[in-house]
Amino acid sequence: MKTVIPSLVNERKYTAHGLDSDRALTIVGHFCGLHPEYPRGTVNSIYFDTPHLSTYKEKIEGDTQKRKYRFRWYNVNGARREPTAPAFLEIKYRYGSARDKLRLTLSVDPEWIATATLDDPALVRLLYDHAGKHEDHIPLNLIPVIGISYDRHRFVCPQSGHTVCVDVNIRAGRMNPNVLPGVNPFDLNTVVCEFKSSGLDDLPWAQSLYHAGFRIRSFSKYGECINQIMHGGAPTVIRMSI
Repeated sequence: MKTVIPSLVNERKYTAHGLDSDRALTIVGHFCGLHPEYPRGTVNSIYFDTPHLSTYKEKIEGDTQKRKYRFRWYNVNGARREPTAPAFLEIKYRYGSARDKLRLTLSVDPEWIATATLDDPALVRLLYDHAGKHEDHIPLNLIPVIGISYDRHRFVCPQSGHTVCVDVNIRAGRMNPNVLPGVNPFDLNTVVCEFKSSGLDDLPWAQSLYHAGFRIRSFSKYGECINQIMHGGAPTVIRMSI
């Protein structure tokens, strides 16, 4: 596992279950202005794990050092398709609340990656063909497990200067039938408000999020979707509160 990460940042996530997305956006919009370049877009990911879901088990077992592997691409400003937009291989590292992310551009048809079934062996070949270009070794038994998409609204907090993201309409749309047989697409009824900083500072208006029902959690969209499938959505433990 990678041990020297000079660009670590701290990631803080507030989540609310069952909160109306319009209300969440209104709360954040009251304190923040829209991001000038990327105010809204759709984030699409294909998450990789071992056949025994080792990455998911790292999360629920509370391991402080974790890695996550995914393909990611974006639809900007609500557009349904962006045929020329690149897709990326991302390897995300977590050390407690600190994180780092490596990103490699994929040589792939975006139309194909957006529609391929997750048992297509070409997805595995694509992962290892590109992962081999980086010095960090990844496990040799990774396979695509689930495809997740959500709408991301970006704001800028004028008091702290942080970019604040609000993620809504989180949906698991594709499952690998060899790993998660018989699972239909479903929505994750959770709103996520997150920001990243080089220190442990908080949003100056975080108390308003708390009063609206948000709580700080160690939250993973991948982990929560698998939890929904495996355990009927039993809530994970809240890590800390305001």
